[in-house]
Amino acid sequence: MKSIENPRYSRCFAVVMCLSVMSTLPVAAVSRPSPRDGKPHAKPDPVFVKVVVDLRSRTRLAVVLPSRLPDLGQGRTKLYASLSEATPRGYEIVLGFTPDCSGGTACRIGTIGARMVAAPQVQLEGKAVTLGNGTAGWFAPATCGASCSDSLVTWRDGETERFVGIKAADEKAVIALADAVASGARVR
Repeated sequence: MKSIENPRYSRCFAVVMCLSVMSTLPVAAVSRPSPRDGKPHAKPDPVFVKVVVDLRSRTRLAVVLPSRLPDLGQGRTKLYASLSEATPRGYEIVLGFTPDCSGGTACRIGTIGARMVAAPQVQLEGKAVTLGNGTAGWFAPATCGASCSDSLVTWRDGETERFVGIKAADEKAVIALADAVASGARVR
């Protein structure tokens, strides 16, 4: 039987003991701040994985997506993100019930987007609202005819106008999505 007095085994024993003690200590979540905004890096909700690569290569805007997508009224039904439009000056993502939803009313539940605006711009239309991070935004309710449009929340982020929409949703639901985006992950 080998003794722990042997220097080779003593070092091994010390490492094992140190690791076992360290595993009982609380672990602090450490994230590096983003060099641009000082906020910790976060990853967007997995629903956006496929559109992030295209967005990075097709727009100059900072792309901000929710780290966790709130319930938009879909319950347990899986949602998909499709890139509807991407230019150097803006983008629009369709949230839908099918992987290939291109904005048709039957499959689409909402949108997330942004576009460059010249500063200063005129006041945005709608009811003034305040997002969870203190940002001023504007809520515009849906209009319904043969089908319903999105209820929208729009806000400014420097020279970028960001917007989210949920088909025929109430103010509370759209603000929840806007909050998720405004405090979300900057992927560019």
